[in-house]
Amino acid sequence: MANGTTNINRTFGSPTDNLKWTWSAWIKVTQTQEQGLFHGYVDASNYAQIELSDNGQFKFYNHVSGSPAGAIRTSAYLRDPTAWYHLVFVFDSAQATDTNRLKMYVNGVQQTGDLITSITYPTQDTVSKINGAWLHQVGMKLGGYGFAGYMSNVHFCDGQAYAASDFGETDSTSGIWKIKTSPSVTYGNNGYFLKMEDSTNMDLDSSSNAATFATTGTLNLSKDNPSNSFCNWNSRSSGLNDFSSCSLSSGGLKWVSTSYRRQAIGTLPIGKGKWYWEVYLDNGNQPQIGVADSALMNNFVDVEVGSSTSYRHGLYYVYSSWNGSSGTGAVYLGTAAGFNNAYAIWTTGDYLGIAYDGDTGKCWMSKNGTFVDDENGNTPNVASGTYPIFTTPISDTMVPWNGGFGSDSSRTASWNFGGGYFGTTVAGTEDDEGGEGLFKYNPPSGFRTLCTKNVKDYG
Repeated sequence: MANGTTNINRTFGSPTDNLKWTWSAWIKVTQTQEQGLFHGYVDASNYAQIELSDNGQFKFYNHVSGSPAGAIRTSAYLRDPTAWYHLVFVFDSAQATDTNRLKMYVNGVQQTGDLITSITYPTQDTVSKINGAWLHQVGMKLGGYGFAGYMSNVHFCDGQAYAASDFGETDSTSGIWKIKTSPSVTYGNNGYFLKMEDSTNMDLDSSSNAATFATTGTLNLSKDNPSNSFCNWNSRSSGLNDFSSCSLSSGGLKWVSTSYRRQAIGTLPIGKGKWYWEVYLDNGNQPQIGVADSALMNNFVDVEVGSSTSYRHGLYYVYSSWNGSSGTGAVYLGTAAGFNNAYAIWTTGDYLGIAYDGDTGKCWMSKNGTFVDDENGNTPNVASGTYPIFTTPISDTMVPWNGGFGSDSSRTASWNFGGGYFGTTVAGTEDDEGGEGLFKYNPPSGFRTLCTKNVKDYG
């Protein structure tokens, strides 16, 4: 997981073949913005980069002696915040047919491509500005546009033109495209294989070259991976009372409100089953934390959080004066609000846990590991299912929900849906019922991490 400024870098040596190479990686896109995936840089007139455009197109651009020398992008837009994508790019300018000189694959399927305006395929035997004796960066492009999502199993093969099927395959049971963990590929002089699975050495090259890389910034080893995608905040929920007034970072886990009365929803639904997640309160006032009824999601548009009509649109949440000042907290129950000053004790620096039972609609919340009394002052017992902080209808599917009320325009929270981090801060070592997630505090018995594996098996 990267935060948008981190990159893995190395100055290459003499290439095996600077007319032919293949790059392959698995990525999860958590933010819609211009982002670099792989970059070779000689100077401002000579560079090449593999990137995502601001609208989510997979793209390659080669710049030689100040002029474009080949560029292509996918017609498809890679914007699903729940999905891991397998991307493969092949440069082979020695090919006689121009359309064979640049090839792109997404999840095993070759893309027809969309040539960028006024730029054609490179002429035969054009030298690539990726794969030469100069600086190369994984997770970065010219201008400092870093990748802000998740990345895994990154290959660079110098002197080879491979297909996507050399790095991935279709699962015979599920029909889903998956990783070949030990592909039969060769790497040439400058090649590498970054598995990114060693928390103490994320830039370890597992290829036969065993090349030495450097990391600028900090990389975090999340449990979120191509085989099991975890919930995070949905950067595509632009209709939810103007998500453009919020920002995401750290793999879609750090949420910053840049205006007031803003909200966000999670990327994974909550049907049946028991689920747990956590939040660290970085700073700000008046948070709302809970769930939203996905059946009423269209009604969220243009509804201000905390307004007289907001709780008519399927929002169920606890409200507190975040900074710990005197004031009134509230529990919104979808159609009405009940008030209780007890909820005003949450403050900056606290960790809150959310335990939601989709079978009963009951929701409990904890502060720093201790579950909070209900609005009548009753002490909850999550194991026996008593005294939840609120209860939702069970007829509809819910999603995690996060909002902010009041005039505070610098509200920040870091969430952990089980990947093991609050933003980039290690959460802890407590795991869930199935051992899929890592948390600050021990989840209640029977409660699981909100991830695709658990949703499939238990949701």
